[in-house]
Amino acid sequence: MLQRQDLEDPQGDPRRVLLVTADVSVRGLVSTFLWSMGCSCVIAANGVDLANVEHATFDAVLIDAADSWTNPEQAVARIIELHPSLAKRILVLNGGVTNPQLLKLVERHGLRQMSHENLVQQVWATLQEIFSSPGMAKRTPRKKQITQLIFDRLRAPLPDGVHSLRATGRHLAYNHKDAIIDIVLEPKQQSGRVSLVGQVVGAEITNDGNGAISVALTDGMKTLARTKTDKFGKFKLEFDLVEDAAIQIRLGQGSGATIPLGKMDWVKRQFPACQHKH
Repeated sequence: MLQRQDLEDPQGDPRRVLLVTADVSVRGLVSTFLWSMGCSCVIAANGVDLANVEHATFDAVLIDAADSWTNPEQAVARIIELHPSLAKRILVLNGGVTNPQLLKLVERHGLRQMSHENLVQQVWATLQEIFSSPGMAKRTPRKKQITQLIFDRLRAPLPDGVHSLRATGRHLAYNHKDAIIDIVLEPKQQSGRVSLVGQVVGAEITNDGNGAISVALTDGMKTLARTKTDKFGKFKLEFDLVEDAAIQIRLGQGSGATIPLGKMDWVKRQFPACQHKH
């Protein structure tokens, strides 16, 4: 069974998984799950993204073979060419694909295959096998803290007699070590943007010396905006709706919280004006 220390590489950093797909549903589902389990997930949605990370190091690779936009057979061949040791740690999500070139690669290198059905369970079971294998370097077990969702307004029970509640925003709360991170997301109908107001409180937070904590807004591998908290730990951001939004908060030396916001489909459903701006 996978032990908590197996989720760290020999330097104590989270295991890094490269997810190659342009399918937003797969990206949202898998990346959010991996982050929640304490792994680091890097997304390559196209050939340019893949080229940008092809020399980086990863502990496992998940390639969506059903996604033609990422050219899966070329992605598999390129990754194996650059990192031969990864061949046994490539997971191919095969949604009934019969591409001869891809099937030859799968057979030649003995790549692991999965279906879309029960995807998260398959991914986790396979990663457990990979990360706990004798070939993966381990370190001495140590206590590891991950960011955990402790409150979500959209999932909170409704009052008695109320069957549905139209929310105008979303309130989320997370726990990371001794810190509590409060976030309120509010779509702005006039501008078509999303407002994010947050606060970080906790006993062991290290600031920059001026009482400020660094906060970054990311979309996949891109950093969209940076800000800092005030002396009360409060911060504000406003951004266009993106597919893989996340908040990264530096809480201290070698300690940080990453909060995946996902695709935010609830914004698209409730506020049609909030669409992608390209």
